[in-house]
Amino acid sequence: MSTGPTLDYKSLETNARARARSYWQQRFAGFQPAAYFIDYGKLHDSHVARQTATCTVTAPTEVTGRLQRIAVSDKARYIVLLAVLGILARKYSLSGDVMILCPVYSDAVLTGDDERIVPVRMNDFGDVSFQDFLLKLKDMLAADLQHSGYPVERILEQKRDILNEVATTGMMVRGIHSPESFGAHTPDLLFCFRGQQELELEVQYNAARMDAGFIQQLADRYFILLANCLGAAKAKVSEAEMTTAGEIYQIRCEFNDTRTSYPSDNTITALFEEQVRLAPENTAITAGEISVSYRRLHEMATVISGEVRRQGGGRGACVAVLADRSIEAVAAIIGILRAGAAYLPLDPEHPAGRHELMLKEAKVKTVLAQQHYAGWLPEDVAVCIIETLKAENDPDNESLPAGPDDTAYIMFTSGSTGIPKGVAVTHRNVIRLVKNTNYVTLNRQTHILQTGAPAFDATTFEIWGALLNGGRLFLPGKEVLMDTAKLGKALAEYNINTLWLTASLFDQHTGIDASIFKPLRYLLVGGDVLTPRYINQVRQQHPGLQVINGYGPTENTTFSACHLIQKDYLYNIPVGKPVSNSTAYILDIDGNLQAVGVPGELYVGGDGVAKGYLNDENQTRAKFMANLFVDGDRLYRTGDLARWLPGGIIEFLGRIDTQLKIRGFRVEPAEVKHHLLQHYAVRDAAVIAREDNKGKHLAAYYVPAEKTTSTALRDFLAERLPAYMLPMHYIALEYFPLTPNGKLDVAALPGPASRLTGDYIAPVTPEETLLAGIWEEVLEETQIGVEDNLFMLGADSIKALQISARVRSAGYEIGVKDIMACETIRELARRLIKRSLVSPQEAETGIVPLLPVQLHFFADATAEKQHFNQSVMLHFPDGLSVDMAREILSRIADHHDALRMVFRYKDGTVVQECRPPGQPLLVPETDLRNIAAPEALLLEECNKLQAGIDLENGPLIKPGLFHLKDGSRLLIVVHHLEIDGISWRILFEDIDRLYKQSINGKPPDFPLKTDSLKTWALHLREYARSKKFRKAARYWDEISRKPVDPLRRDFNRPPGLTGDSRTVSFTLNSRATADLLGNGQAWYNARVDEMLLGALLAAVRKQYGKQNILVDLEAHGREELTQGVNVSRTLGWFTAIYPVLLESAEDYLPAIVKDVRGLLRRVPNNGVDYLVRKYLAPGAPPTGQEARPQINFNYLGQFDADLAGRAYRIAAEPTGREISPKRTREYDWTISGMLINRRLELSLTYSTEQYAPLTIKTFMDHYRESLEELAR
Repeated sequence: MSTGPTLDYKSLETNARARARSYWQQRFAGFQPAAYFIDYGKLHDSHVARQTATCTVTAPTEVTGRLQRIAVSDKARYIVLLAVLGILARKYSLSGDVMILCPVYSDAVLTGDDERIVPVRMNDFGDVSFQDFLLKLKDMLAADLQHSGYPVERILEQKRDILNEVATTGMMVRGIHSPESFGAHTPDLLFCFRGQQELELEVQYNAARMDAGFIQQLADRYFILLANCLGAAKAKVSEAEMTTAGEIYQIRCEFNDTRTSYPSDNTITALFEEQVRLAPENTAITAGEISVSYRRLHEMATVISGEVRRQGGGRGACVAVLADRSIEAVAAIIGILRAGAAYLPLDPEHPAGRHELMLKEAKVKTVLAQQHYAGWLPEDVAVCIIETLKAENDPDNESLPAGPDDTAYIMFTSGSTGIPKGVAVTHRNVIRLVKNTNYVTLNRQTHILQTGAPAFDATTFEIWGALLNGGRLFLPGKEVLMDTAKLGKALAEYNINTLWLTASLFDQHTGIDASIFKPLRYLLVGGDVLTPRYINQVRQQHPGLQVINGYGPTENTTFSACHLIQKDYLYNIPVGKPVSNSTAYILDIDGNLQAVGVPGELYVGGDGVAKGYLNDENQTRAKFMANLFVDGDRLYRTGDLARWLPGGIIEFLGRIDTQLKIRGFRVEPAEVKHHLLQHYAVRDAAVIAREDNKGKHLAAYYVPAEKTTSTALRDFLAERLPAYMLPMHYIALEYFPLTPNGKLDVAALPGPASRLTGDYIAPVTPEETLLAGIWEEVLEETQIGVEDNLFMLGADSIKALQISARVRSAGYEIGVKDIMACETIRELARRLIKRSLVSPQEAETGIVPLLPVQLHFFADATAEKQHFNQSVMLHFPDGLSVDMAREILSRIADHHDALRMVFRYKDGTVVQECRPPGQPLLVPETDLRNIAAPEALLLEECNKLQAGIDLENGPLIKPGLFHLKDGSRLLIVVHHLEIDGISWRILFEDIDRLYKQSINGKPPDFPLKTDSLKTWALHLREYARSKKFRKAARYWDEISRKPVDPLRRDFNRPPGLTGDSRTVSFTLNSRATADLLGNGQAWYNARVDEMLLGALLAAVRKQYGKQNILVDLEAHGREELTQGVNVSRTLGWFTAIYPVLLESAEDYLPAIVKDVRGLLRRVPNNGVDYLVRKYLAPGAPPTGQEARPQINFNYLGQFDADLAGRAYRIAAEPTGREISPKRTREYDWTISGMLINRRLELSLTYSTEQYAPLTIKTFMDHYRESLEELAR
């Protein structure tokens, strides 16, 4: 049928286009694109480039025949095949709103440019019959055809960002559509049908995202679904099955065959008292130095139960417990149960407001509390102090009868209504968890260390797993749980054989010392997704240890499924099989069973399912339901996405709803929103889950009713919510973006900037825009607002020098002091000055006076001065020719005067001379590509270069080029006399700049020079005669007179040689590092180096009991002593070395940091005056008269951003021996730190001639503990 002639009237065409646009806007109002078919086995390979592949499957003969009988025309056939694909997408994605890209179907044959693509949206079709769905789809396609002239790019324009992130799905039928139909719009997954007598499905897919087995599964499920839909066309779409009868039997009768015999008709109290009768003198609980037997624990509980009954707490009542991990807390719980009541655990670390809400919800009239918490509770409850309760003559104080279906405890979890939900757990629920179960063996030999917080349901397993089986429960202090060394000691000392840890806590301890788990037989880890790297590490280190992934919501009593991990995993570790007397089902969006490998929502059942939510029938009905597969059983709807693996093992795939887990705790963003809206300055609010390299967290968006700050909102929430529920980001908006149907458009919310907290305020003026761009580049941040605290984002004095140099290259001036004095871009912009003077750009030649640090170097009598280098090995993955390497380094040496320096002795003194440009530079080249194990030869050549510098004849730079199979390595060795940390950053920038200019055919150029080494040397000599210097020098006169108690050595011997040194290192993980840099600086108002030194002093206090320690610090030394001299982009050794007496009488770590911060900030000019006073000032003090520090500390700053976006990266191979092994050691300890790959690395180098390795390891453990405490 002809579509008719085109009307060439512009107004009619414009109107038609407007109608088409309006039609498609309405069709896709509220639509959220998604990936309907995800191969979770290939999910981690999605970064791989597209690899197109095909898979062809022939439909069963009976399916083809049935389709021919029902769909007699091409159009009908097309509609049926498309409808079933829509249902398949619905079932795989659990989404009732799907979109398939299809070529337009028309009775006229469309070819070439005439054929068009339309997105076919199918939604709200679950409750209609299949035949009615076909009719509805037919009408939709006809309407789509009328408006198909509107370009598909415009149709999906508002969804393009999202569509780029998900795999699109398309469909075509050969014979109806031409193969070229899609053109540039080919979807990631294309279902192509062909043939009438024999229906074939050819699936074109991206093999980088999907496996052939997954595609085969999709095709098989499609044909099962097609057969069922055609066979029951009058049935609802929601009833259509794509699982076979055999698979349904396997899931119901094999995967869920978990029934075992256990005392299901008993109670917790009766089973505990049975253990008391069997072994009354066996130890039940140990807390520190105190232990109680089963008999004594029962006596304590009996006293408490009598008091509970006197307070009116009996069967049906709820009594709360507010106590630390303690014997009294456990006795209180048992006492409450003996009285027939249920217990409600309150966590002392939660705010009082949350306690009050929970007490009100649970209708609690009595609280059992430890003495020190008595004042925390509201006045309308009776408070009984546990420690003061005494036995009274009460002959009726017997255990009151409670039934197995009575509530044993109430545990509150985060609630979607804004109010926490109280889960009522019965006696039978608990007994099913710990008696005759299949995931661990629990008996009298069981020793469990309680790690769960009082209000965390892991305590159910820990307390009753021990006490209902005659085992022993150990109660550590919080300081033990958070301290790896102390936890390891406790596990060993108490012979702990069974331990539960949240995934995050397990990761933290394993990262520090995985050996602590040696005593264990069972290690259960859960509460969040497990990290395979750490699990693998522990399994390899402890092959006899049974490591178990424990999964389960509070509503199913701690564990629903467990998985004994028996192999290494690269990505996702399964959660395992249902535990004894429990069931699990994975269902589609309509409640049908999903087959093995097909994702769906996880429902859990069996004897662990709780009674429901306290005082919330609506939520109970929504989440708890009858089990349609087992008579008399109940199910809990978890909201988790999962799939069956072969053998009945469950793999967790993520959350379906907005709820998430943070540090093992479930969090409903809606609850946080509820409290945020209570703030007077918040008119509207939304809280959503985010995840980045710092892990899972919440972002709070709000529309302010009046001016407020993120800090004010955070403080407000902190009074009402636990710490793990506090949002990391607070973003103010003028209004919330909405979808056309009036709902919040989550996809349109701006992503939070990579800051801890704060509202993004964009730069306005040219100066603010310039500074924001420079700071974002230097700090490697995506968005920095003009009011953001730069020091919380990682600014330091080294970064300030880089900022100063880049601002200067942009035509402005700003000093490092100004940068360090201003916390925000807005403040800095006001101090920016348009530059009028340019430093001399010509090359320096001739004699250059020595800088103070160089004089210090030559004053030392230590030999082997020619071998004292710094070096770096750069990895060029795309290769580097020797000609290009020589060209780049020669130009750099000509540009930077320091690289042309030589040193000669003249009349008994050292003279520094700068040679003119054009000095020859050799770049030896070594090809190691055909050598099987090149590491040894590479290291040998590196050592030759390190030892080959000649101070008198030069050059002081020694490069070497090495070719390996994965690219080239460029080693750059520079004598320390002419290089420092800032200089390396300048070199990194220049090497990358010249390399890229060369490969792009551009002429080489450099940023403008800053002032020369000679200018700086003369400037220092002038400064040494100034009044300003004399004032600063008085500080050092006072410091030199302070008495210092030396560090105690293990062996009173000389320091030995560098070659005999050993180094001990540790690295904080990225999350701890981020917390230290962000939270730490925000809370302590301290720079990174101040926190590192505060933690250092705390570690010395722990190890040696000293309140002070003398440390030599190193700073960049490029201070702005007077105006007019700028060396921010000048190569050389500018370092300032100066002593600081770190001291504090405090024991509290934050107070120690505060004291150290004050000490460091009193040092004038960041220590540059100390060496000026020693070597340049008139009447300098005699050398050797002052106390000599035993420790040298150098924080090198952050290198991540300095290497971001470069044509090279830092190579993994060692650079050789930088310092001569024959050189005498200068310090007892040399401590250095840097930020690399978003992790803080700290190392300590020492001599075994003076210190035992165990001493140093213990000290570094203390150091790490102190830093992690600051991060927390």
